[in-house]
Amino acid sequence: MKAFLQRRSLLDKVLLVAGGSALLTFIIFQFFTWHPPRHYILPENFSGWVTVKYEKPGVPPFPRENGNLIIEIPESGILETNDELSTGWGKDVFYRRKMGGLEEIPQWIKVDNVASSWIHGKKAENMRLDSITYYLPQTIDTFLFEGTHISLKNGKGDINSGRKVLQHFFVPEKPQDAGFQTPKLPVEREFW
Repeated sequence: MKAFLQRRSLLDKVLLVAGGSALLTFIIFQFFTWHPPRHYILPENFSGWVTVKYEKPGVPPFPRENGNLIIEIPESGILETNDELSTGWGKDVFYRRKMGGLEEIPQWIKVDNVASSWIHGKKAENMRLDSITYYLPQTIDTFLFEGTHISLKNGKGDINSGRKVLQHFFVPEKPQDAGFQTPKLPVEREFW
C-alpha cells in the first residue's frame, strides 16, 4: 500500500481520500437513517391497490404501539394521515384480518419453487408543485382541486402546500412471482 501511495501524484491522493470519505459518509448515512417499523393491517379478503396519502392537514396521525406505526387499511384501500413518510432502514410488516385476529402476510414465499410475494409495486412519490411557479402568469390567486393555494408573493408565484407524499402498493389475490406486472394504478390514486 505504501509503494502504491508513493507512486501517486498529490491530486490522485486528494481524489482518493475525497472519494473514500464520500463513500464512507454515504454508507454511514444509509445505516443510521431508519424509520419506525410500520405494521400494515389489511381487511380480510383485500386485494387491489393500497394508497396512503401522507402529510394531509386535518387528519390524525397513525396510532403507535410499542414504537410501531399501526396502519389500518380500510376496504377502499385509501388512507390519509398527517404523519410524514419517513425513509431509511426499517421493517414493514403486513397483516390480514382473520376471524377477529391478525395473520402475518409473508413478503416472500416459495410457490412451485419460485420466490413469490403478496406485496408488489411498493413505492413512494414525493410530489412538489413548487416548480410550476416558474411558469405561472404574473398575476395569479387560485386554489387547485386538492386545496393547494397558489398566489403571487413579492413578484413570484407561491405555493403554500409544501410536500405531497403518496405511497402505493398492490396486493394480488394470491402470491405472484417477481415478474408480476401490477395492473395500472387508477388515475384518481395518482393525486394527493
